[in-house]
Amino acid sequence: MPMQQLSERGIPETAGTGAAIRLFHLTFYKCGSQWVRDILADGRIRAYSGHELAVGGVDLQGEKWPQLQRGQLASPLYSAGAGDWARIAAPDDRALVVLRDPRDIVVSLVYSMSFSHTPNPVSNLLRKPMSEASPANRIRLGMFLLAQWSEYLRTWKDAHQFPNVYCTRYEWLLSDLAGEMRRMFAFLDWEIPDAVIQQVADDNAFAARSGRPSGVENEFSHRRKGIAGDWRNHFDRILGELFEATFPDLLTSLEYEQTCDWWRELPAANEAASKTEPKQEHLLGVLAEHQQELSGLRSAVEQLPAAAEAVNTAERQQEHLLAVLAEHQQELAVLRTAVAELPAAAEAVNRAERREQHLLAVLAEHQREVAVLRGAAEERLTALQAGESARRAIERSYSWRFGFLPLRTLLSLFAK
Repeated sequence: MPMQQLSERGIPETAGTGAAIRLFHLTFYKCGSQWVRDILADGRIRAYSGHELAVGGVDLQGEKWPQLQRGQLASPLYSAGAGDWARIAAPDDRALVVLRDPRDIVVSLVYSMSFSHTPNPVSNLLRKPMSEASPANRIRLGMFLLAQWSEYLRTWKDAHQFPNVYCTRYEWLLSDLAGEMRRMFAFLDWEIPDAVIQQVADDNAFAARSGRPSGVENEFSHRRKGIAGDWRNHFDRILGELFEATFPDLLTSLEYEQTCDWWRELPAANEAASKTEPKQEHLLGVLAEHQQELSGLRSAVEQLPAAAEAVNTAERQQEHLLAVLAEHQQELAVLRTAVAELPAAAEAVNRAERREQHLLAVLAEHQREVAVLRGAAEERLTALQAGESARRAIERSYSWRFGFLPLRTLLSLFAK
């Protein structure tokens, strides 16, 4: 398969901006969508990425694009074309696009609808006819399902033209999960230690999640086989030619084949692959997987009280911080009012200081005038005291008593 070699692929020139972005996981059915979502939403990855899973399982053929905040993840979003992304994406948005060989998509769709897919209106409608159909007719039904969104899949042949898109393949994830995770995270500017990446990759490997080695099939399990190229076990020359006629140039556009005559190399007929009846060991395997998942869910449920208490503690801390913030905002408002009044207060102080200086000058002048008046008063008092003493001395003299005083009396009579 002439896909670009892993060692030749680098990181696009425009990488992400960490938690400042909105991240969209765009893919198609049966392209490992839940697998990739579980990796991106793993708590060990979130501890470094800062991205929380906000929405998932949206088919964009019939639903609207989700509205995300920065630091949020939408995973998975189905049936998005490159044109949709060019129209919807903001400059800072980033997309991880996961593709898969369309022929493997057809085979996986057939088994999922026939045996393992969670019951819903579509699977309930198709399960009986698919499970009862011949192997060749199952593949034809799978092609019909693929035709509903194959043209959206085709548009990603030029994914390299988008600097804000990292396009990977299900096959690359299978062959080197840890390495492909490193390349994706480098594109997003998520600085995640290699040890954490390796641990998450090991925990999400097919054998770790299914309890079976890759290639060991259990058609009743959502993790059926865990390999790439399984379509070769189900396509004959007739089905291959039919696929190429139904989806012309799709495989060459996506670089899964070099020519459109790939089907000529297939066996003439593949009808020998008869329907496989349900086997007890397969059902037991599915039961074991479900029990393992149930155990994980129980562990998560047991941790809920502690998580709830942690949330309550965080909420109380938040309320306390909000109260402190409100108090500080009130103090800040008072300070702002005081600062706004500072110019008027400063002018009033200046006026008071000038008034004080004027009063001090007037007081000093008055003190000088008082000193002059006090000196003049003291001189006048001294003069008066001297005159009084002279008068008393004259009045005690003989001339005054026997000469001037009688004359003064006599003159006063004539004056009347």
